Amino acid sequence: MNQMFGTILRGIYDLVGNYGLSIVVFTLITKIILLPLSIKQTKTTKLTQALQPKIEELKRKYPHDQEKQNEETMKLYQKYNFNPLGGCLPILIQFPIIIALFGVMREPTRYVFTAEEFATVDQTFLWIENLTAPAIDVIKAEGFGMASIMACVLPLINFGATLIQQKMTPGQENQQAGGMGAFMKFMPFLIGYTAFTFSQGLSLYWACSTIMGMLQTVLLNKIVNVEIKVEETPKRESLVSHKAKTDDRRGGRR
Repeated sequence: MNQMFGTILRGIYDLVGNYGLSIVVFTLITKIILLPLSIKQTKTTKLTQALQPKIEELKRKYPHDQEKQNEETMKLYQKYNFNPLGGCLPILIQFPIIIALFGVMREPTRYVFTAEEFATVDQTFLWIENLTAPAIDVIKAEGFGMASIMACVLPLINFGATLIQQKMTPGQENQQAGGMGAFMKFMPFLIGYTAFTFSQGLSLYWACSTIMGMLQTVLLNKIVNVEIKVEETPKRESLVSHKAKTDDRRGGRR
C-alpha cells in the first residue's frame, strides 16, 4: 500500500512540478478516495444521535433491569436497521490507509523518489524553506529569529486545527465525558508536538488533511440525509394523571 501511494504522489509531482503543491493535491485525492467511508460514518453518527433519546427513555423505563434494557435496545436497533458497530468499520478501514500515507510522507526517498532525484527536488513551499527539515531542527540551527518563528507556523496550525476539528465532530461532547475523554483532550498537544519533531512536509500533509477534514465535516453534515424517521418519545406522565385517564376511559365504557 505504501508503494501504491508513493507512486500516486510521484505521478502528481511529475504533473505539477512542485513538491509542496504535490503534497496538497495528494491529500485532496486521499480525502476523495476515503469519501464513501466518511459518508457512511456520518450517516451512522446521525442515526446514533436520532436514536439516543429513545435509548435514554429505555434506561429510565427499566432502571434496575439491565437484561430488559438490552432486549428492548436490540429491538430498537432492529426496527431501524441500525448496527451500533457500523461507525467503527470506516475508522478501522481508514486506519491502515492513514498509517501507509504517514509512511510515504515520512520516507519519500523510499516510496516516491530515488535519493538522487530527491536531492534535486525544490524543498521550498510558501513560507517553508525546507520541507524535509523538522521545525525543531530549524529552531536549534537558527536560534531565535524569523526562520524559527516561521517554522512554528505549521505545528501551531496542526494544534489549532485538531482542536477545532474535535469541537466540530458530532458527539464529541459525549466522547469526552467517557473513558476516552482525557486522551481526546490531549490529542491536539500530541499532534502539535509531532508536527514539531517530524519533517515539515509531513506536517504540511497533516495540516491539509485536518483542514480538509473540517470542511468535509461541514459539507457532509449539510448534505448527508439519514432517511429514517424516529418517532418522538412521548412525554412521561405522572401515575396520578395516567390513572385518571384510565378511569375516565373505563367510565365511558360503562
